[in-house]
Amino acid sequence: MRDSLTRLQQVCSQATDWGGEPSQWLSALDRSDWLGHLRLLLYGAVQVALSLHRERTSVLVHCSDGWDRTSQVVALAQLLLEPHY
Repeated sequence: MRDSLTRLQQVCSQATDWGGEPSQWLSALDRSDWLGHLRLLLYGAVQVALSLHRERTSVLVHCSDGWDRTSQVVALAQLLLEPHY
């Protein structure tokens, strides 16, 4: 995760160096693997929301790696369950 964040920061800081070529920037973004982390967060949030809404079950969300994934998954699930959003 930390390496991916570092690579994402490098990609963003070099965004003007790509010469207006979006495909190069998107390739560099893909190599950072940041989108993979976002995919996993969204997947977890959808699973929590489905469990709460469709299955009407309680959930316990706990990520033990020291990052903020627990709060991120829960907050995204709350947004998914909020009819306004």
